[in-house]
Amino acid sequence: MPVAETLFCIATFFGQTIISGIVGNLIAPYVRFHKMGSSDKTTPNTSGLSPKDVNQLHLRRLFRLLDQELSDQVAVSVCKKVGITVKDFALHADLGTRKGVSKGHLFFKPLSKSRIGRYAFDMHDKTTKLLVQEGKKLWFDDKPPNEQTAYDCCTIIEAHFTGMKWKKGKYSCTLAKLSGWKTSGMFSNGRLDPEILRGKYRPSSSVDDDEGWNGAFSYCWDRVGDGQAHIGFTMCHETTPAKDTLQRRELMAIVGVMLTRMKSPYFEEHHVIPVILVSCFNECKARILQAHLRETHLVIYKSRLYDFSNPKNREESLPLFLAYMSSESVGTTNFNRS
Repeated sequence: MPVAETLFCIATFFGQTIISGIVGNLIAPYVRFHKMGSSDKTTPNTSGLSPKDVNQLHLRRLFRLLDQELSDQVAVSVCKKVGITVKDFALHADLGTRKGVSKGHLFFKPLSKSRIGRYAFDMHDKTTKLLVQEGKKLWFDDKPPNEQTAYDCCTIIEAHFTGMKWKKGKYSCTLAKLSGWKTSGMFSNGRLDPEILRGKYRPSSSVDDDEGWNGAFSYCWDRVGDGQAHIGFTMCHETTPAKDTLQRRELMAIVGVMLTRMKSPYFEEHHVIPVILVSCFNECKARILQAHLRETHLVIYKSRLYDFSNPKNREESLPLFLAYMSSESVGTTNFNRS
């Protein structure tokens, strides 16, 4: 090949390489952003794996996809494409089954509001007395709704569940203890408790920084020691979700908690980890998510946003949330009993 032609081929090759690199760098963020929305056609080899191993394989795949997502809000339509089924459901604390939810796929049966109504407040307890007598001040009713934060809302809901004492006969205890749940903070020595959320499954930041992620988590409740794999926890979010979306941090936290619990020696024989999440948002709004893994799909039941910003709305919202937080654990999570 003549020297001139050789030099031309070399120049063309490097020119294309440089241009390709520049174009690649420009479009990479957009490709990454849409990655979750593209269909994942790869089918993992699950031959010879136990049901628990298969479930962990699918959950780890979901976590990796969510970890690559750049948006703080994930549309329900995008969730469907990657194996997350999202269903709307209404909170009904006085019904044995709930409209729009198959009874066979439920793992949390809410305590009835009528049963909660039979318990009286223990006014001899200082925390309870403060919550009852200073309720309006504690709920920040002197603030306009746009100044009421997710943390404000979450703190008071948790106080009613884990701090206020309710009388049952001669005895009094928190509603959490009354319904058989053990509560704890999600932090140990200033860090997320690895028994609840292992470091490798800690949600990475997208728009938010690491400190913001730490501030997202608060209380959890579970039943360690009685063979129940169910777990609940609360989160705070600075942004209010758009219609038909889930927060990326909600999804990553749910999947991370499931994977962490599957690795616990307490739950070696459990292949399903049911999760209930109370998500609180600015303007004193909150919703409940229930999640579990069914075959290869993560199934999430999503309530509407409930308003806690004024006394009238709280009369409806607070008893419902307390009823679901006090749920009875139901359903089979142990594959040896399936």
